[in-house]
Amino acid sequence: MYKVVAKLLANRLRAVISNVILDCQSAFIQGRSIFDGVVVANEIIEEIRRKKRKWDPLAPCLFLIVVEGLNALMSKAVECHVFSGYSVGHQSVSVSHLQYADDTLIIGGASLHNVWAIKSILQIFELVAGLKVNFHKSKLFGFNINIEVLNLMAQFLNCKVGSLPFCYLGLPLGANPRCIKTWEPVISKVKKRLSKWKSSTLSFGGRSVLLKSVLNSIPIYYLSFFKAPQGIISKLESLFKLFLWGGDENHRKIAWVAWQEVCRGKEHGGLGILDLRAFNLALLGKWRWRLLVEKGRFWHRVVTSIYGEGCFQGVGDKVQSSKWWVDLWTIDSAPYTSFDWFSSRCTKVVGDGRNTFFWKDGWSGQGPLCNPYSRLFSIASDKDVSVANMVLWRDGGFEWIWSWCRSLFQWELDLLS
Repeated sequence: MYKVVAKLLANRLRAVISNVILDCQSAFIQGRSIFDGVVVANEIIEEIRRKKRKWDPLAPCLFLIVVEGLNALMSKAVECHVFSGYSVGHQSVSVSHLQYADDTLIIGGASLHNVWAIKSILQIFELVAGLKVNFHKSKLFGFNINIEVLNLMAQFLNCKVGSLPFCYLGLPLGANPRCIKTWEPVISKVKKRLSKWKSSTLSFGGRSVLLKSVLNSIPIYYLSFFKAPQGIISKLESLFKLFLWGGDENHRKIAWVAWQEVCRGKEHGGLGILDLRAFNLALLGKWRWRLLVEKGRFWHRVVTSIYGEGCFQGVGDKVQSSKWWVDLWTIDSAPYTSFDWFSSRCTKVVGDGRNTFFWKDGWSGQGPLCNPYSRLFSIASDKDVSVANMVLWRDGGFEWIWSWCRSLFQWELDLLS
């Protein structure tokens, strides 16, 4: 009976809990992902590095359910100007804290006033919730701030001083994903799982099953957020190949079938082992998809504020973009893939045409028109024109309204027909 009542309450809560829990909490809420907070924190770090602005994040461990009280305290503190959060991007989206279950990241300006506010808010939370914040496990990070001042702040909060990169929700924030060192934890975990004794005591079928288990668990979390360098993909595939054929790094054995064939589906004569590069690109492609369909989400507002409303059409200025953002927009041109494999397969529902770009959105069924008609796109006077503004309705029909920077040549007119 208890299980029935608990299930009934859980189902009812699931429908309304997203309206009660603030956007900064991304745990166990339908439609929210563990990576939402990682994206926001990562982009804030990259923006601070570029703009030389100061900040202080604090990461104490708290309990999920009662932690919504901390959400309310932080929101009220920001509203009353007791605590100043960090304003992200051109639209100045305010971020004061991020949460996932019992992990909390407090973000604000590097000032003594903010440090006093953090201390007071957490002490009030302890009194109200009956929980005690473990400051000894918390860390204070500072950018573009005197180290002596940072040490004094950490001493006042009774916590440690942290440095980049630091681990947040299992991912190294502030690390360069293109460096081999960033991927060393993944490599070491794979080596530990694919040990020599397992290779010698298991049959070929057993090694194949274990290989699929390792592939589906250890590297996937990193691959869901970072684009792996080719050297890391090669290293992991080398470990997988050695293990599959019964060898190790010191004793290599003959690989009787090419790895490309091994990664084919069983219906095509392979073993169905994941192709790491293709899977990595597919996971990053999911972010591109979320950018298109999850408008209004907290992480989406932060990204839009940093890169602008037109950020869904391309990477923009690479110098002013984070490495994660640049990698996200270069998956179409990755080696061993067809050109524009993601954008060419996305089709947008036109609707009234006001929110659909004529040249840049894939609304026509053949991908963005700017690719097959690049010449016409280059001489279009308005490259961001909407479909609605390209159509003139007249006498029950319609005609296109073309606007060019110059007169068209005959062969360009032929393209229009």
